[in-house]
Amino acid sequence: MKNFKVALIVGLLCLVVGLVIWQVVDSSVLTVYQKAVAILVMASIFLWVTELIPPFAVSILIIFYLVGTLGGGWLNGDPMPVMQYVNTWSSSIIMLFLGSFVLASGLQRTGLDGTLFKAATSLFGSQPKMVLLGLMVSTAILSGFMSNTSTAAMMIAAVSPLLAKEGKDSSLSKALLIGIASSASIGGMGTIIGSPPNAIAVGALADYGINIDFFQWMKFGMPISLLLVIIFWFVLPMFYPLGSEPIQLESPVMEKRSRRGRVEQAIVFITFGITLILWLTSSFHGIPVAMVAGIPIVILTGSRVCGVKEFRELPWDTLALVAGGLALGQAIVDTKLADHLVAYLEPLAELENPIWMFLGLAYLGVFLSNFMSNTATAALLIPIALAAMPEEMFALGVILGLAVSNAMLLPVSTPPNAIAYSTGKIQQKDFRLSGIFFMLVGPLLVLGWVMLIV
Repeated sequence: MKNFKVALIVGLLCLVVGLVIWQVVDSSVLTVYQKAVAILVMASIFLWVTELIPPFAVSILIIFYLVGTLGGGWLNGDPMPVMQYVNTWSSSIIMLFLGSFVLASGLQRTGLDGTLFKAATSLFGSQPKMVLLGLMVSTAILSGFMSNTSTAAMMIAAVSPLLAKEGKDSSLSKALLIGIASSASIGGMGTIIGSPPNAIAVGALADYGINIDFFQWMKFGMPISLLLVIIFWFVLPMFYPLGSEPIQLESPVMEKRSRRGRVEQAIVFITFGITLILWLTSSFHGIPVAMVAGIPIVILTGSRVCGVKEFRELPWDTLALVAGGLALGQAIVDTKLADHLVAYLEPLAELENPIWMFLGLAYLGVFLSNFMSNTATAALLIPIALAAMPEEMFALGVILGLAVSNAMLLPVSTPPNAIAYSTGKIQQKDFRLSGIFFMLVGPLLVLGWVMLIV
């Protein structure tokens, strides 16, 4: 009841602030729809950060708000199309999440997640800090060659026996989840196919006759991604102590699961292998990763490995959280609200040293990517930036393509964060460490590395 009263008071204050903004900001500066979305962005950020109401409830509110304000026509008599905000529930990202969740459920039920965990940690020993390093480096490397969402789902499924053994409030559990989620996002910087912003940057440069091949991009992306992961590996235990007791790779939970039927294990193993191979080779066969995610959904539910009970227990609140985040990002793009932020950086383009423009755009990209998809941020910023600074296209394109992957302040900031959050063993506030670290350090290291080797 106390939280409800606080949320009600804060909601009324937000309403008052919103009305003030509505009246004070001139329509020549922001359109009616831009003001409506700006108010929504501020309210959503505040509610996500403070968790006065559940994060998934904020996302549901976002979709209803956008449909009611932008599509209702009562603000200015000229309604916008709004079905794209409702359709985020059926987006390829949601399908990829759902497939990953079903696959993780199958791995957990059959005990194969324990096998994955042992494989990922056996080369690094059993000391907690080395296990964390092994998981983070493995996740980062895999994310360079397959979807970071898929990688995060696979690795989190692999450590689920340990998470179950450690309990919800374990500092080790939180460190593992934060480490895997951040490494999946950062590891995507390593190759052109690792993260959509990379491909957007390469495509935008190709339009100007500047071609970057696969291995040339790796020269920029892979070293900086691994460096960031290793630096964060040193930082993480300072805030989440890992202890010194060796991690036992066997546990009662794992032993209980390992007694599941061999047939079910074979089904999950084959399904996992086919899905993983198709994810890894998506650039060759051209099958979208979201379509590949349908394989575990169909096979594991059809074979009853993931039955009705397990399907109902999937983290549907996480899907709602992601759908709302996608809708908010789409609204920012549709109303051209982000263009106003870019306009404030135009004076930097006139400075003699272009590094200030690089840095300003890199930090703007990271900021926007925390609240809208990094794909949308890259698609918005990179073409504008290349047109504004034609003499610095190559460096600027690579810097922006890499920088926007450093956004991970909220569960909605990046799919790996949302997957980690879906375990229920980590709170939204736990992402502040990785979010602030990568938001501050990431663009600086990216800028320094690119300028060093260009």
